[in-house]
Amino acid sequence: LISPRADAVALFDMLTSSRLNAFLAFVPLGVLAHALGWSAVATFTINFLALIPLLVFGPASLFGMVAAITVGLFIGAYSSVYMAGPLLIWMGVTSNSFVPQDNAADRQDKIARGEA
Repeated sequence: LISPRADAVALFDMLTSSRLNAFLAFVPLGVLAHALGWSAVATFTINFLALIPLLVFGPASLFGMVAAITVGLFIGAYSSVYMAGPLLIWMGVTSNSFVPQDNAADRQDKIARGEA
């Protein structure tokens, strides 16, 4: 059997054998960050850290694909912020739009339970 220490050493050697390999560890982290519901900024940063080394140090055969993904990442991140704000204003959404309002029946129920 191979010891866990030997596995860790082999993994460390693989990741540090090339500068590119060290940044490839960010690829699954970006997927995990999105799946765990991390903020958009954290997910963007991790994905950006995975793409830039591929763009700079990666093989020429990957350059076009990685450049397109990087541009798409920027457009997707910023368009959602800059497009959503004006749309919400145009639709009349305010900070109180998602706060439930008590109607007359709810107020009567609270009075009957002694909560009001």
